[in-house]
Amino acid sequence: MLAPDGGLPSLLVAYRWPVTIGLGAVLASALLALRQAARARRKR
Repeated sequence: MLAPDGGLPSLLVAYRWPVTIGLGAVLASALLALRQAARARRKR
């Protein structure tokens, strides 16, 4: 199916960093939201 010319690996390498940064940002925002929610819940 795929020709062994390194097309797919090159695509994976090209898209690995934007995807990693995006996932990291999403995880960081989720952690911050959870921490703020826990803090607000603990305050009450």
